[in-house]
Amino acid sequence: MASASVITVAVGSKNPCKVDAVRLSVAAAFPGVTVVVKAFGSLSGVSDQPMGDPETILGASNRARAAAASFAEVRTGVGG
Repeated sequence: MASASVITVAVGSKNPCKVDAVRLSVAAAFPGVTVVVKAFGSLSGVSDQPMGDPETILGASNRARAAAASFAEVRTGVGG
């Protein structure tokens, strides 16, 4: 019996619209795979309304790194 494939994705936001967008995007990219999204509140380190691509990309990168670190802590039980 084959087991179902599962992809778990860490998102650096608890915003329901962003979490749903990630879930839908990953599900579209990997049809037939169960998508589990773990949402973490993460600071972007940029202004609330970033101006321009460089600041937007920096904020997204900061959130992604923070989400990955938070997910690793949850998985391993390490950290605060």
